[in-house]
Amino acid sequence: LKLIQNDKYLLSFPVGFLVKVWNVENKQLDSSFTIGDDTITSNILTSDEKLLIVGTHEGKIFVYDLESRTQKFEFKEAHKNQIQSLALTSDNKFMISGSEYDSIKIWDLEKQELIAFFPNAHKGFIRSVVISSDDKYFFTAGTDTHI
Repeated sequence: LKLIQNDKYLLSFPVGFLVKVWNVENKQLDSSFTIGDDTITSNILTSDEKLLIVGTHEGKIFVYDLESRTQKFEFKEAHKNQIQSLALTSDNKFMISGSEYDSIKIWDLEKQELIAFFPNAHKGFIRSVVISSDDKYFFTAGTDTHI
């Protein structure tokens, strides 16, 4: 779930690649749309709430424009397995993704390219990725109980 536009709307991800937009005030479904063709397993919004970025079960990452309801671009083979976690830098220029099987990747969203890859970052799934508020550090947590 994600609240957007000063809590006016709620995004939900009920099943598969479906996204529903709910009007919080009147408790009604405002709209719905699909992203890609695979089950959404993780999601994050840019700080300006213009872009929704989702990771999928098959390891794809879709960058979706919420205003125009169109896909901006896709990292087709971002990871070999399910994407568990996504994090953005404060300026929304870089993203970190963590996968089901131990890898972490850093992406340049403006250039739409991979800039760093950390295979075997954990002995198991990457459960969470977070970036410090000054964008100097990132941390990951895995099923191996390490940070």
